[in-house]
Amino acid sequence: MRNAVAAIGLCSWDRFLVLDRYPESGGYATVQHEFEQAGGTTSNTCATLGRLGVEVTLASVVGNDHHGDLLIESLQQSGCNATLVSRSQTEPTDSSVILVTTTAGQPERTIIWFKGAQPVHRDRLDLESLLDHRWLLVDVNDDNLRDEPKVRSDGMIFVDDRGTLYGVYEFLEDLDVRWYRPEEWGTHIPRMNRIDLPIGRRISQPPDYVMRTIILPERFPHYRG
Repeated sequence: MRNAVAAIGLCSWDRFLVLDRYPESGGYATVQHEFEQAGGTTSNTCATLGRLGVEVTLASVVGNDHHGDLLIESLQQSGCNATLVSRSQTEPTDSSVILVTTTAGQPERTIIWFKGAQPVHRDRLDLESLLDHRWLLVDVNDDNLRDEPKVRSDGMIFVDDRGTLYGVYEFLEDLDVRWYRPEEWGTHIPRMNRIDLPIGRRISQPPDYVMRTIILPERFPHYRG
């Protein structure tokens, strides 16, 4: 029987700084809380699937450093097969500092990205193993790497960052996962003994809108009635 889900994409280590407010240019803000955790669109997707009991494998690249150790450990603890996550001897682990605030009407987050190791064309990827899955998620910026598995199989899913997010939302909602509040306790994850993924299932949904976003009245007072 073929394995369930495989993915090729980015792993990142994120450090969050929760600020009392966003500083103006030349100003300052006070850090109220800070924490670190595994990040990256693809690794987050795999970790979530692993916690839901889906058999999932990630192919990625991390640096030969402490953050790389933490990422691999975090993936394994979530139930993701990280044996295809390789180590770069020349690049550090990809990482970000993410500034967030709970103040109403201010930006949700600002990301300071330290670009590091990530999958690129001509990396030593075990394509035979990756293609032996019902689904293969390819979430990379390197067009040559995106084309390499494409010519070997028609079961690919090619996405960008926002496509990844919406695709994961749709998949999780089909499993009755719900988000009622932004806090951890506001997420409902049903307990399941197994998740069945039909062989050959394809879902294609053209967007209803070119762009979707939220406009907050306090940030755009001229839109108020």
